[in-house]
Amino acid sequence: MSLLRWPAVLLACVVSFSVAAAPAVVDVRGYGARGDGTTDDADAIQRAYDAVSASGGEVHFPAGTYLVSRPVRVPSHTRTTGSQPA
Repeated sequence: MSLLRWPAVLLACVVSFSVAAAPAVVDVRGYGARGDGTTDDADAIQRAYDAVSASGGEVHFPAGTYLVSRPVRVPSHTRTTGSQPA
């Protein structure tokens, strides 16, 4: 390989390693959770965690009361955040 091609190869390597996908941030309400305190949100919450389980990410709970009737599996490398009521 000629010396003139090295800068282009080096630049391609730097770009390919520095551009990484941001972790996914999902809202449990986007998966059907109501947060109204009467609807069972367990299935919707599990769907939200399942959506980020492969690559890691964040599951966000907006302010509300989430009724969960069964255990929900929280994958490793997953972050859980929430909002306070106003």
